[in-house]
Amino acid sequence: PKEAYIYAKGYYDDGNFRMAITKLGEFRSRFPYSQYATEADFLIADAHFQMEEYAMASAEYAQLVKLHPKHPKIDFARFRIGLSYWEAAPENIDREQEFARKAIEAWEEFAQFHPQSALRDRARELMGQGRKRIRQAEEFVAMFYEKQEVWHACAFRYESLYAMVKDTDTPLAKTALLKSAKCLDKLADEEEEAKQDGETLRLNVYTKVYTVAQIRDYSRRLVQDASKLKP
Repeated sequence: PKEAYIYAKGYYDDGNFRMAITKLGEFRSRFPYSQYATEADFLIADAHFQMEEYAMASAEYAQLVKLHPKHPKIDFARFRIGLSYWEAAPENIDREQEFARKAIEAWEEFAQFHPQSALRDRARELMGQGRKRIRQAEEFVAMFYEKQEVWHACAFRYESLYAMVKDTDTPLAKTALLKSAKCLDKLADEEEEAKQDGETLRLNVYTKVYTVAQIRDYSRRLVQDASKLKP
């Protein structure tokens, strides 16, 4: 087993990651109970990561966490799950940030299980970058809907933005509340005009729950909440 492992690992050491995955997989099948089997699994996950196959890498690292939770390098595996998602996430804020959210979730789990890890500070730094990008993306989408005058979507996105920043960015939180209130008033105006024209109520996230009068009341409460925030 040792010689077979060294032979397979040689491809990884040479940077031939595709062949390394094949040979390490063959080794793993031949010697599943070898002391080197888990190390082979780590190298397979790392090889996928090096080739930017981030979906495969995150899956391999997750399998390592599941099968070997006590392994000395398991903090690295948990960190790399988050990093795999992060590398797959688009940098542009006009793109969906699902992978950035998954990365943060993975790093939060990493921090919970490995508070003393040497990778702790790096994970904290990346989580900060991730949360900033998600906030920027949410604000971008809210502004887009505002420009398109899709008032219910705009109001909802600004409320989501407020929930993200209420504890960290008071000026932006206040702006988000006021913008959401403005969009709700616009939505109420739109629905009242439609009613006057004999049109039926257009269902959305707000009109499914509230009447037009309740939407206006909700808007006033958001303005009141904004007034309580410090400048």
